[in-house]
Amino acid sequence: MKTSQSFASLFRAFAVTISTAGVFVDAWSGGAGTCIVTSDGPAFPGAGNPHVNNGQGELGSGGSGPYSVTLDGAVLDTASVTNVTAGLDLSLEVSSQSADTTFKGVLITVQADGNDVSGSLKLSDETNANSVKIMESSGEGGLSTCPGDVSGATHTEGKVEKTSVPVTLNVASAVGTVDLTVTVMQAGTAWYFSTFGLNVVAGAPPPAATGAP
Repeated sequence: MKTSQSFASLFRAFAVTISTAGVFVDAWSGGAGTCIVTSDGPAFPGAGNPHVNNGQGELGSGGSGPYSVTLDGAVLDTASVTNVTAGLDLSLEVSSQSADTTFKGVLITVQADGNDVSGSLKLSDETNANSVKIMESSGEGGLSTCPGDVSGATHTEGKVEKTSVPVTLNVASAVGTVDLTVTVMQAGTAWYFSTFGLNVVAGAPPPAATGAP
């Protein structure tokens, strides 16, 4: 699955290098700096950026890796496309496979070629609003914002160890193919990334009204 956007900014929760000292500084702990992604995950800018070449692979397709993504309790797999019904609230959760495997940052995006899927992510009843936020779809695609047709969610506190981040997914219309991307920053410079294919279809129409006998 290939996403269409170009990546221009790095995560707010991710460290940057002070080259003269050779140490890392947690410069942006308030969430991902952008929700623009490529098919390869984050393209961290800047010469010598510590995150470059530190991708650890996929999150764990089918639940076989350190992290999983579930949609209404079903584990998503990058090798298959999941059908979802437009206009329905679905529980989307990024979680660790083990309580011993935590993470500090997360970026979730929903995007579709040629279709506006902004507003597809929102806070769920289980979501602590102090730890997760929905990113603004302003059309700019700069720091802390998404392009106007993309929906994004991220953490708000990059220093807190996490085992789960829940949000709600609701794609308003039957747009067909949608890319759901998830990036997890584990710790230090190690990150994981996966793209999951969704096929958003129309729900069954309501039963036709019948006249009184």
